[in-house]
Amino acid sequence: MMTADAIWQNLATHHTYLLKVARRLTPNDALAQDVVQDTLLAAHEKFSQFSGRSSLRTWLTSILKNRLRDAWRADKKWIAPLMQGEDRLDDFDGLFTENGKWQANEERVHWRTPEALVSDQQFIQVLDACMAKLPAQTGQVFMMSQVLEMSTEEIKTELNIAANHLWVLLYRARMALKLCLEQNWLHNGV
Repeated sequence: MMTADAIWQNLATHHTYLLKVARRLTPNDALAQDVVQDTLLAAHEKFSQFSGRSSLRTWLTSILKNRLRDAWRADKKWIAPLMQGEDRLDDFDGLFTENGKWQANEERVHWRTPEALVSDQQFIQVLDACMAKLPAQTGQVFMMSQVLEMSTEEIKTELNIAANHLWVLLYRARMALKLCLEQNWLHNGV
């Protein structure tokens, strides 16, 4: 059985990682700090429930995502500043031919492994820039779905939108991010 101090020391080794994740998903450092502190407190209180089936970092990240959801529900305005793009997708129409079919890319794109991309700071910067170009609601829906891992029902309820509209927004977000990453990451010699 670990002592309370040993538990805190073990959890504290992940503080920098959790703060980095929270800073990417919140509009300001104060909120990021608060969410991380809440995460560590919750983890300390429930440490006896940690079964070890996943890594400690994975478990803490899961708690962090739940705390981010709670923070978003408490103040729904904080995702909007993260998405400061225009309300249209500049190159979205360029993805399709005149008759509405997908326009195949002439060059075959070779995606790198997810592990290599995540560890690459340049890719993260390009992804951040691409996310910032998304229209506010499109980016918000994408963040809620993919980052906060909210269910379709939760997103529909929170934003008061129809399921069809939600799926269109998610589709547009994925296509815009794909296009942006292809143009700014994959085809720039990286």
